[in-house]
Amino acid sequence: MAQLANLVKPISADEDTESNWDFWMEQSNNKLVVVDIHKTWCGPCEVMNPTFRRVFLELDSAESRLQFLTADSSQVSALAEHHENSSCKPLFKLYKGKQLIGTVNGANAPQLQSLILENIPEMEDED
Repeated sequence: MAQLANLVKPISADEDTESNWDFWMEQSNNKLVVVDIHKTWCGPCEVMNPTFRRVFLELDSAESRLQFLTADSSQVSALAEHHENSSCKPLFKLYKGKQLIGTVNGANAPQLQSLILENIPEMEDED
């Protein structure tokens, strides 16, 4: 259960932010990546954490198939181009194979959960 304490990994706002984004995209080749994109003044969408936890716990081998991140859009240029929202409405982007495959506007847990389950990579055989 220790992995649930740090389930959502922040992409930091230091000078290494771009390489941090690149690091996560490189590490995610075989994973579905769900990014909570927010503005500094609004902060990450904490209300979705129970949904993240539930999906993570219900999936077999979730740690090798799914990654949750949170990022300040003003700190990561790869996200800023996709995030013109000036409100405090939550925005979630889903990436697979480094490609954007889905977007959820607002704290819509059923829609986000559905997109995750539709796009989660198959479990790899451990031969």
